[in-house]
Amino acid sequence: MASRIPLLVGGAVPLTGRARRTFPDSERSASARPGAHDWPAVNGVIASRPVLRRCGVLAQMALVLVAALTVQVILPFRGDSTAHVVGGAALAMGIGVVLPSRWIRESTGLTEALTFAAITIVAWAAESTIIGPFDLLDIAFGLAGSFVALAALPSWADLDRTGRVRLGVGALTLMSVAITWRYGLRIGH
Repeated sequence: MASRIPLLVGGAVPLTGRARRTFPDSERSASARPGAHDWPAVNGVIASRPVLRRCGVLAQMALVLVAALTVQVILPFRGDSTAHVVGGAALAMGIGVVLPSRWIRESTGLTEALTFAAITIVAWAAESTIIGPFDLLDIAFGLAGSFVALAALPSWADLDRTGRVRLGVGALTLMSVAITWRYGLRIGH
């Protein structure tokens, strides 16, 4: 019997032998709907789905906060970097609210690149004018936060109106956390 690699979400993938997708019964019907993605084979193994593919908004927010707290532990003297990680993720999620689902489904890579470019422009402009003084590290940490949030971009294509509202509320909540952390706590800036 072939060894299996357990995944955090969606079953396991075979280590050797013929590759096949494995899903819990509740996922079988969802995978048959239009727009569901078949993920590419890597070394002959088809992953059931990326870990962030099906995680909810709260899980996305938790991952962002874990990334931000990791930055705070590593750089305790730069508390503003933590706020920029959270703010960059909030900006990415906010843009995700207004992205058409069709764009995400049909060209996820291009949509991600354009979203990242928009975040870069907004971060640069905000750092130059509103946030200041200008610091490239602040922009870099904001972009790192957006990378964490954009890992869940494919799941945003499947959101209904309620899901989009949740994503927007999550973005506003994260932005509130970032502003409070940066200006309210006054740690390391």
